[in-house]
Amino acid sequence: MVTYAREEMVGITELTKSLGKYLDKVVSHRLNKLAIVRRNEPEAVIIPIEEYEYMRKMADIAEDMEI
Repeated sequence: MVTYAREEMVGITELTKSLGKYLDKVVSHRLNKLAIVRRNEPEAVIIPIEEYEYMRKMADIAEDMEI
């Protein structure tokens, strides 16, 4: 299970107020990931696009190898 530092978690209400600020932190790599919390549970994660594209590419390669 992935763990999150306090600064890597944000409530959905706070995120809606300050989306640009949090997005800047992720894009500039001041944060590796940002967990969006709703009802005290992480529900989604924001990561830099390069990381997402790399993960997607690796998933596609793994899927092709299974066929």
